[in-house]
Amino acid sequence: MGRKVWIVTASLTAAAAAAGAVWADGAWVLGLAVGAAWGLANAWCLTKAVHCFMTKQKGWILTGWLTAKFIGLYGALAFLLIVLRLSPLGWLSGFSLSLVGLGISRNA
Repeated sequence: MGRKVWIVTASLTAAAAAAGAVWADGAWVLGLAVGAAWGLANAWCLTKAVHCFMTKQKGWILTGWLTAKFIGLYGALAFLLIVLRLSPLGWLSGFSLSLVGLGISRNA
C-alpha cells in the first residue's frame, strides 16, 4: 500500500469527521477514525500475508502476519467496541471510508 492510499483515506476521514463533529457525538467521530485506521491496518496485514504466500515465504512469517491480523486486530476491535463503547455505526463508516480510499487511489 502506497502513500497515496493513506493520503486519500486520511482526507476522506478528516472530511467525514468534521461533518460528524457538527452532527454526531464524540463516540461516532472516534469510531470513524478507529474504523478507518482499522481498515488500513487490515489491508496492510492482508497485503503482507499475500506477499509471504506468493513469494513462498511460508512458515513462521506467514503465521505471524495471520496471527497479527486475526488475534490482534479483531481483539482490539472487540475491546474498542465493547469496553470503550465506540459507535459501531461510526466504526463501520470509517472502515467503509478506508475501502473507498483504497478504491479511489488504485483507480486514479
